[in-house]
Amino acid sequence: MSLDSLSGKKIGIYFSAHWCGPCRGFTPKLVETYKKVKASNPGFEVIFASSDRDEASFKEYFGEMPWLALPYADRERKETLSNLFGVSGIPTFVMLDENFDVINKEARANVGADPEGESFPWYPKLVNDFGDDGPGNVNDVTSVVVLAKSFDPAVKADITAGLKVLAKKYVDAGKAKGEDPEFAFFTAEDKGLGQRIMSMCKVEASTIQEGKAQLLLLDIPDNGGYYNGSQVEFGAVQGAVETLLNAYKAKALERQQLG
Repeated sequence: MSLDSLSGKKIGIYFSAHWCGPCRGFTPKLVETYKKVKASNPGFEVIFASSDRDEASFKEYFGEMPWLALPYADRERKETLSNLFGVSGIPTFVMLDENFDVINKEARANVGADPEGESFPWYPKLVNDFGDDGPGNVNDVTSVVVLAKSFDPAVKADITAGLKVLAKKYVDAGKAKGEDPEFAFFTAEDKGLGQRIMSMCKVEASTIQEGKAQLLLLDIPDNGGYYNGSQVEFGAVQGAVETLLNAYKAKALERQQLG
């Protein structure tokens, strides 16, 4: 099949391998979601980019898949794609639009959270929650974290809506430059990954007041740096985050090292 024959289709590139346990766990889920999406969106295709160790393993694994694949022998093209999309581990699922522009370089989590394909083609969320969405791209992008002991659902929705306004501004600015957004935005609570973030940033739950959020700025790409922002009333989060980002860009914050 030629690339021209995929013109006008949304394409997922699936970086995976049979020897990879998480890949074997994700592949059947992706197959089921692919079938559901394909039934209502025929202009969708997936291409398997194999990291298998030999062609026999590739053929066995590809036999479980209902989509296309790069020829195993074309290692150079596979490596080119891995480098182009910054693939550092597998499984990785990259979504492209009809013009082969990137929709989402980290679409695996989106697919995993959407087995029915209702959010196809899985544009990145403007704001993620560590409890619901996992770590996202926090390791790759300077990230704002709005942290509380716990959020009432209505309060969390209001805070998320305000953060989306800021996130959209940075998404649009990145698109205008042909770059990824400068910042990512998260909410977190005192549990799971949120609790881990608190520990890494030396934030004690007992220091966070009820009705307030602790602002953090994680700069993991800068060799594991972070910055403590202020603790603010829930209703003041959007303005406080904007102030924090302006201070960061002006280099007016004290850098600390993640533990």
